[in-house]
Amino acid sequence: MQFEFDLSGQIEVACDRCLETFNQDVEYFAKLTVKFGEENSSLDEADDSITLSLLEDNIILDKHFFDYVHLSLPIKNVHPDDSNGQSQCNPEMLQRIMAEQEEEVSDPRWDALKSLMN
Repeated sequence: MQFEFDLSGQIEVACDRCLETFNQDVEYFAKLTVKFGEENSSLDEADDSITLSLLEDNIILDKHFFDYVHLSLPIKNVHPDDSNGQSQCNPEMLQRIMAEQEEEVSDPRWDALKSLMN
């Protein structure tokens, strides 16, 4: 048996930059092959195929859906830019991030190590 999953939609995630939630568009396509054998395969071993016991009469797919949804997410979740190319992140949080980068205090322990690179 072979299942084909074509997932598309939106997932509410937290922005990695400003920490506010937004809806991330996701799309994913996967194939899952089910083989029949003596006993069920372990869910830890399941990748794109699983083994189902001949005595089993149902297939539990929740772990596969969970994995497919997480695989569809980008590595970094950041608010998309608007039509003008401006970030849709929280402007107050962006100002705080910029201020902290400008205020970066020099640590004398690291300064000694940085001198070794020159």
